[in-house]
Amino acid sequence: MARLNKSVLVDALSGKQECVLAVSLTILHLGTGLSYSLLALYLVRHVHLDPALYGVGMSVAAFLGLVSGPVVGHLADRVNGYRLYAFLVWTMSVRRRPP
Repeated sequence: MARLNKSVLVDALSGKQECVLAVSLTILHLGTGLSYSLLALYLVRHVHLDPALYGVGMSVAAFLGLVSGPVVGHLADRVNGYRLYAFLVWTMSVRRRPP
């Protein structure tokens, strides 16, 4: 048990802020994992999406997410980061008009 404590660094969670951060990150990652799992089940069972197609789509999305992080970070270093953030949030709010 002492070996497990050293590998997890439980002693580093001695303060209140560290414990709150650890709990909130645990909840965040648990919720993210559950939502991805439930989304996969919904799309495969109810929408009848091919599981291989879902896997390819999630792989492409993960790759684009990994690549876009450093690109946007480099762009934020060159331009005003607040304006870039506002622009990215604005682009998320734009919706396509129905035909």
